[in-house]
Amino acid sequence: MRDAFLVVEGEFPPPARANLRLYRLGLALGKEGIRAHLLTPSSSPRPFMTFSFNGIEVLRFPGLARLLYSRIRIVVRATHIAIGSLYLIKICKKNRRSAIHCWNVVAGLTGVIAGAITRTPVFVDFTDLYSDIARYESPVMAQLLASTG
Repeated sequence: MRDAFLVVEGEFPPPARANLRLYRLGLALGKEGIRAHLLTPSSSPRPFMTFSFNGIEVLRFPGLARLLYSRIRIVVRATHIAIGSLYLIKICKKNRRSAIHCWNVVAGLTGVIAGAITRTPVFVDFTDLYSDIARYESPVMAQLLASTG
């Protein structure tokens, strides 16, 4: 069985817009015989945690998701990219992966870094109203992500 890694920038659950989108993708992949793993930061610093949610393996790494839009957002986002990338590289190397699918800037950069190192195809979903918010809130990160395509 092949594995797909779905990366979001906010904590799961609860399913927010991005999380719900990739959660539904994970359910669809499961029906096609592909095991889905959802990589997500925690809302406050806590240890790594793995659990199953309706057949999707949720891989939670230590993060500060509740501060993604605070005054220290650049520090939080950079930390999520660093920790998330290292964790994704580690789990990609342990599994027969077919793809990494990410939603938005922080998750996208995490996936692009891990995909480049593990030679795994990466798909970044950078479409909808929230992407405009991210582009204007994080112009440096958005430009960096755009330059990798």
